[in-house]
Amino acid sequence: MDRSNTYKKPAKLLAIETATFEVAAAVVSGDDLLGSLSHQTGQRHVEELFPMIDELLETTGCPASELDGIVVDIGPGLFTGLRVGIAAAKVMAYGLSKVVIPITGTVVLAEALKQKIFADHQAMLADVSQTVLIITVLDVRRGEVAFEMSSSVLHNSTIQNDRSEYIDTSFTNNGDCITDQEDFLKRELATGNLQIATPELFSQYLKKITGQIISYQNNVVSRDKDTKSYSKNWKVVVGGSGIVRYRDVIERDFKETSDFVRDHLIICDEPNVPPVDVLAQLGHKSFIRGDYVQPSLVKPVYLREADAKAGAWKGATAKP
Repeated sequence: MDRSNTYKKPAKLLAIETATFEVAAAVVSGDDLLGSLSHQTGQRHVEELFPMIDELLETTGCPASELDGIVVDIGPGLFTGLRVGIAAAKVMAYGLSKVVIPITGTVVLAEALKQKIFADHQAMLADVSQTVLIITVLDVRRGEVAFEMSSSVLHNSTIQNDRSEYIDTSFTNNGDCITDQEDFLKRELATGNLQIATPELFSQYLKKITGQIISYQNNVVSRDKDTKSYSKNWKVVVGGSGIVRYRDVIERDFKETSDFVRDHLIICDEPNVPPVDVLAQLGHKSFIRGDYVQPSLVKPVYLREADAKAGAWKGATAKP
């Protein structure tokens, strides 16, 4: 059943983020952020989350009874924090007879990084579109990182008041994209696959990715001088808590690479966790599309066998 476009009034949603070292919550009404709170915590996710939600609902003037759904980060992330957020979302949704909008933290962080790249590099996007490969890297402890790659075309669009508008066109939805390039990204770079690895293996994987892109771009340019400009202009953007913690590993591995490679690699220190306002923003879009579930169907994304056996669901995992 198609549930999209069936909701007529602005939806009020509560977003919960506890999958990282940060506890955060936000309330949105349609596209408007009514308020958000966040706090970096150690092992106090339970103690801090519910008082934070109570304070947020009170300060935004949005009683829980007026909520239309609960948005929650389902991972990957810290084992305990992840379970706290999902349990809270389920309890509230059950109690209010509402739905849950589950979203992975890597998707949220990827969107936040795209917005940051657009804001920080508008000059780069002024005349040509940029093929941007976003790699979100989250620290999941035990000497491992979880990461996911997504590809987009970012470009400027000048509208009536002469301000720049953020445009993000995914390859799968872009009618102007080059089929060869789309196939290359999916086949060779495994875009959209959530993976787990040691920092050293991830760094080697990142070097392999940049090398493959350079080779592909050189072949495209040599074959077709009239190829769309975005196929010749690309950036690899990496960011997240895993990068912050293990940045020295990546910088060491890339120290001997060419200036050309380093010029096309952007390492972002911020944001390093999925921002709760972006989680809420994406949650609203999903809710409008009808991408929500009943509370009983919400499962955490675990990438380790031990975590999965400890009580939930095992997500896709593939070490490079």
